[in-house]
Amino acid sequence: MKEMTFLKTISILLFIGWQLPSQTLCQTNLSRQSVTDHLVQDLSCENLTVDSIFQAISVDRAFNPSQHIPLRNWSFQSGPYRLANCWSLSRSQRLIFYLGQFPDAQLDELTVLNMLRGSEPYSYSDGPKEWYKIPYTTFPWNSETFEKLLKKQHQDIGQGTILDRHFKAEVEHYQNYRFHDLIRNFKFILDGRERSPDENKSTIQYLQANLKKNRLTLVLIRASRWVQHVVLAKKISQNNNNEIQIEVYDSNQPDRKSIFTYNQSEKHFYAPQLIQGLQGVTDIQSPVGLFIVDEKETTFIGKTLLKHYQAACGEHHD
Repeated sequence: MKEMTFLKTISILLFIGWQLPSQTLCQTNLSRQSVTDHLVQDLSCENLTVDSIFQAISVDRAFNPSQHIPLRNWSFQSGPYRLANCWSLSRSQRLIFYLGQFPDAQLDELTVLNMLRGSEPYSYSDGPKEWYKIPYTTFPWNSETFEKLLKKQHQDIGQGTILDRHFKAEVEHYQNYRFHDLIRNFKFILDGRERSPDENKSTIQYLQANLKKNRLTLVLIRASRWVQHVVLAKKISQNNNNEIQIEVYDSNQPDRKSIFTYNQSEKHFYAPQLIQGLQGVTDIQSPVGLFIVDEKETTFIGKTLLKHYQAACGEHHD
């Protein structure tokens, strides 16, 4: 009698499973469980890892230009000089591509603003400070979210200090912080423009490995010792001219497809489309220097995605 009840229960469960709508995002059966959403396609819940999540990303959908920040790069005053926001906007775009793909997520505006800022502001007795160990979260990226983030909100960060928080202010804060990180930035001005063939070969190999695993990569392009530009590498492909082509998000032209190339024979990078129009650049056809920057943050992004998909797969972790 107990055996018959057990078999009947299994039959009912199987029947219910077969009747689930075909568009269900979390698909389950006896042999396989997977997740498909705005970021990933058929992500297996078995042996879930950060690498498996990145590998399951649907690149054409998730990294589509329609997801680009709808603002062109702008400049702001930083002490005696003006800075543009290419580094910070490229970093922000990476956050959006990975963590902004969740329309059902609750928008925590201050947490997202802290991510864009790269820190959490607070005030102590000796003045305003920054806390750099910030939480990362998934969020919905759409026109409504963008409008909310653009609006100024006043935050009391302690000691009676009121800070205006909004999208552009946080982008400018990170750009200012990263520009003045002199220890990490010193290597970018050691030489004039292009790097050695051996350095370039090592860089393209690293970039190929990253993009093959769908790991978006921030790239600094050196047009001269004092003129540099940062873009976000998204896709890589081989063309018919012995060149490797890298598609990027470029904050100077966010509404168009932008690329730079690597010549495999010469072992040099070229980026005429990206450096054309930069102040002080007259020669756009010669090789440029290329550096990979801000790789560490991908670790925090990966951990955030792993936590999200563990929950989506119904896994229980302490």
